[in-house]
Amino acid sequence: MVREQMIQAISEMFYQVGFKNLTMDDIANSLAISKKTLYEHFGSKEKLISEVLHHNFKDIQDYFSNIQQRELNAIEELLILKNYVDRKFYAIQRQNSLYQLQRYYGKLYRKIFVTQIHEIRDRLTHNFIKGQKEGLYREDIEPVFSALLLIEIQNTLKSNPDFNQNIEQQLALMDLHSDIFMRGILSPEGLTQYEKLRQTS
Repeated sequence: MVREQMIQAISEMFYQVGFKNLTMDDIANSLAISKKTLYEHFGSKEKLISEVLHHNFKDIQDYFSNIQQRELNAIEELLILKNYVDRKFYAIQRQNSLYQLQRYYGKLYRKIFVTQIHEIRDRLTHNFIKGQKEGLYREDIEPVFSALLLIEIQNTLKSNPDFNQNIEQQLALMDLHSDIFMRGILSPEGLTQYEKLRQTS
């Protein structure tokens, strides 16, 4: 098994079982390798978690890049990105594992999150500027602040255990948040297009 495949498999284990609950013994047994071999590959559980987080952030960034290269308007682009992130983190197990990650490996998470969040912020900012040029977003929104606000709210919804008790409620809450946010940044023309997209989706 190549390293990339190992990281992908381990990432799924962490999100299913939890970053605190999953042990190096569990990982070694699941991969059918010795714990010694696992440590030789990654050094420690903290370093392994670091690689998993970098891997997942890279997946998101690559997806953002692919979507932003397509001929879509800003609203279509943002909704596709939102749906992708929701699908990637929608399961209750994933949300609980993110809570464990922030609680028990907070320093590591914040270090990587702060580094990677600039890339995501820049891509969202690009979307907001694009939408303003297309006349779909309000001229008076501040693109960088709007990007940071969207990231912060999404992160809260996905990591706070108070929001993770019921998957249907969680998805409904995320959809409500998305709808409120979109209506807050759309121009009258953008709102018309947004309503049409909601009816056809």
